[in-house]
Amino acid sequence: MEERGRQTNQSFNDDSSEELDNSFDETWIESYCSLDGNEFLCEVDQNFISDEFNLYGLRAFIEHYEQALDIISSKTKIQSYDKNIRGQLIIETKLLYGLIHQRFIVTGSGLKRMYEKFRRGEFGACPRVLCDNHAVLPIGTSNIPYLSKTKLFCPRCGEIYSIPDGCCGSNLDGAYFGMTFPHLLMLNVSGIKKADKFKPTIFGFEIASSSAPSGRYNPTRDSFFVVKN
Repeated sequence: MEERGRQTNQSFNDDSSEELDNSFDETWIESYCSLDGNEFLCEVDQNFISDEFNLYGLRAFIEHYEQALDIISSKTKIQSYDKNIRGQLIIETKLLYGLIHQRFIVTGSGLKRMYEKFRRGEFGACPRVLCDNHAVLPIGTSNIPYLSKTKLFCPRCGEIYSIPDGCCGSNLDGAYFGMTFPHLLMLNVSGIKKADKFKPTIFGFEIASSSAPSGRYNPTRDSFFVVKN
């Protein structure tokens, strides 16, 4: 797989609590998604997070689940916890948000937010010359955390590309996006030229493109191509 990504100035290995300490009236989610390197993430609705049904099964991945959930919901701050668990709590809070994010972006609201990022070219462009700077989408090669980092999927050529270290999104776990999201979004976009080998796979099940519903989004062809500065 080829490498592709946008450069960022952040050191992604810095797990200091300061970077997650929301200030002023900014929520934890707003603060975290605005960090350099996290631009691929969208802000998950608090209503989605408050519904326990949407979070079913995530407790198994997070030791300090309740504390992490309270931090995400801006009910508490990391500094309010014992410094002995603070470092682990930072890691777990990020992971929990990422796993919630994976579920949110396959809902109607989540797809709409990610589609707008895709349309604006915020995920970057395909490095393949024949794709003519076609916009790409983030994808995970697994829905389980810690197995792979986020990669980029080009709908036009159907290839998956690695993101070089230090570039936007390179330090995000692939489970933050999962395997279903880009396929589901493509089924909701009309007029986009997909690779012949593109086989939509939704929640592990391959479906025929011909049986998919008509696209929800009807942009112009130019919407899918990233303009280089």
